[in-house]
Amino acid sequence: MKQITSKTYINWYEGMLLWRKFEDKLAAAYIQQKIRGFLHLYNGQEAILAGCLHAIEIGKDRMISSYRSHVHSIGLGEDPKYVMADGSHLIDSSLLLPDSWALAGGAMVASILGGFLGCLYFIIFRRVWLVEDPLPL
Repeated sequence: MKQITSKTYINWYEGMLLWRKFEDKLAAAYIQQKIRGFLHLYNGQEAILAGCLHAIEIGKDRMISSYRSHVHSIGLGEDPKYVMADGSHLIDSSLLLPDSWALAGGAMVASILGGFLGCLYFIIFRRVWLVEDPLPL
């Protein structure tokens, strides 16, 4: 388990502040009708992401998110400009985090279950068939 130091608390606070400000800007763009469709914000849930990012090894572990995953991409290292452009439909979501595939998110509320099961199947399949030391089933 990773140690929690005063630097950890400062990093958490800085991350949560950035993510809240980002979501506030996203909300303002939505009110100005610069974002089409529905927008589900992550405000009030920043501490969850801070804890998750502390618990995982970024670049090695995977993260599955729901439709409120704007700040997850930022927390995993994506530039906020690109995430804002994605929210405004100026770029394709598939361009975010192309090399790491660290984040799987569902666009519809109920779709996350199918995405989760698909990711779980892939992880088990890859572990059993592509690695020398398979998971005991």
